[in-house]
Amino acid sequence: MGANDGIQFDDLYFKVTTLRMTGLVNDPFFEFFEVLKLNYRNYPEVLPIRIAVHQPLLDAPIYRVKQESVYKYPPLSSRHRFFLFRPSQKSRYCARGYLRGDGAMPTSPLMEVVTEFQMPNALLLQIDTEGFDADVIKMIDFTRLSPLLIKFESKNLPPIRKQETYPLLQLNGYRLYEEGADSIAVHSKLT
Repeated sequence: MGANDGIQFDDLYFKVTTLRMTGLVNDPFFEFFEVLKLNYRNYPEVLPIRIAVHQPLLDAPIYRVKQESVYKYPPLSSRHRFFLFRPSQKSRYCARGYLRGDGAMPTSPLMEVVTEFQMPNALLLQIDTEGFDADVIKMIDFTRLSPLLIKFESKNLPPIRKQETYPLLQLNGYRLYEEGADSIAVHSKLT
């Protein structure tokens, strides 16, 4: 979830293409999705999808960092992911005048995506949704989806979100490790 263009800021592309792994790559934003499709065009075993994973909403409001404000907030400018739709994120950045509304997009809960694309046996779930990672993890029904590895970006999670997320993963059989800006949850079936 949150694949961006599939290459920038992520080493997964090279692992997936070298090992000829199968699966889904997802980014809901048109600009990134079009490049994502191009980058995986020679790998038919990897299906790019364009879905906003979110709790049930008809449409989620999205925002784009104003181009003239990109330099003002280094974490966003360094990631080039200028879209946010968590209310807490929106209010924090709008108050600084960094965002402009950019419409809305249809959403699907994670488990509906799992069902629709028949991926209950996923070995790896990688999440990089710019601060929405904990929300995606909370959508997992661990009786239906228990990847061996869950890698998510934890650097953008406030401490309270980590305090909610880590015990949930541990309760479902995962040990957690931190690696740079990411956390990796390893299921007990691997150890």
